Amino acid sequence: MPEAVSVHRDNISEHADTYPDEIRGRLQSAMTIAAVDYVQAQRARRWFVSKMNDAMQGVDVLFTPTVPGRTPTIAGAETPPGSNVAPQGAELANFTGVFNTTGQPSLSVPCGFTSDGLPIGLMITGRHFDEVTVLRAGDAYEQLAGWHTRRPNL
Repeated sequence: MPEAVSVHRDNISEHADTYPDEIRGRLQSAMTIAAVDYVQAQRARRWFVSKMNDAMQGVDVLFTPTVPGRTPTIAGAETPPGSNVAPQGAELANFTGVFNTTGQPSLSVPCGFTSDGLPIGLMITGRHFDEVTVLRAGDAYEQLAGWHTRRPNL
C-alpha cells in the first residue's frame, strides 16, 4: 500500500471524495505506516519469496482453488457505508494474496459451478518469470476440461 499512497497522495488529499470508501480508507490507513515498519515488511516479504522459490524447485505449476468457498453475491461483495472492507470481499484474497506478495505468475480458469450456478475457479501458479508455463498449463486444462465453453444459468 505505501506504493499506492506514493501515487495517490496528492490527489487523495485534494479530492478524497472522488475515491470509493473502501479505496480511500485503505489509502488513508496506509499513510500511517512508518518507514521502519515498511522496510521490515519488505525484509519479511523477501524471506518469504526465497522460501517459495525453494518450495517451487522441481515444480512446474501449483493448482489451488482461486477463492476459499463460494463466490459471493453482488450484495456480499459490496462495501457497506463507513467500512473499508466488504463482508465477503476480504475472504476472496485469502488464496490469491500469497502470490501477490511473492510476485509469482498466476492464472484463474473456470473449473465448474456451484449447485446454484455460480462459477468456481482453479488458480494455476508458476515459478517467477515463467508465465509461459502457467499460460500453457491453463490452456491445456481448458482444452481438456471444457469449462470455459459452458455458461451458468442465471
